[in-house]
Formats: sequence, C-alpha cells, structure tokens
Amino acid sequence: MEKGVFKPPDLSPFVQVNSDDEDGDGDGVKETHVVHYQDRAGDKLFSMTTKGRLWAWSLKTAGDPAPNSAWNYVIRDSNCDGVFDEKYRLDEEFHVPDCLK
Repeated sequence: MEKGVFKPPDLSPFVQVNSDDEDGDGDGVKETHVVHYQDRAGDKLFSMTTKGRLWAWSLKTAGDPAPNSAWNYVIRDSNCDGVFDEKYRLDEEFHVPDCLK
C-alpha cells in the first residue's frame, strides 16, 4: 500500500453497468454498496460506499498484461475525511475504514 493523496477517477468515459451490496470488512454482513462502471474499451471501475460515505474507487484496465501495473489500483479514504490517501495494488487486501464500522 502506498500513502499519498490520490485523485478519484474521471467518470466521463464510463457508464454504470450494475450495483450490488457486498461484504467490505469480512464479517459476513453485506454493508457496502458497490457500483460497477465500464467504458467502451472494456476498462472497469467500481466505487464502494458504506453508511452513505464513498470510501474507495478501483480501476482495472482491459487487456492489460500486468493486472497490478500503475494503471490498475484501489484508492481508499482511510479516515473518512474525503481524501483518498491510500493506494493499493489489485492483489492487496483492503477493507472498510475503521471510521465506518
């Protein structure tokens, strides 16, 4: 995981394809609303919201031979201040921030 300040993705090329509720903290309760988006190139984006607060974005580019390259990531607001201050590779584990539990 990398610390810093990370900008949310530009939604303009994406369209919402579906949404569902998922377990964002591993306790078996589906407390996190996940909205899935896709663009014409097949890139996939999703947002994660718990208790009305959006706390993560994830991007996975289509056809990328390196699924954990710099273009594929999860950014997370770790303390509910509206700033995405953590960046994870797609193979790294992340959860709902403590401020939303």
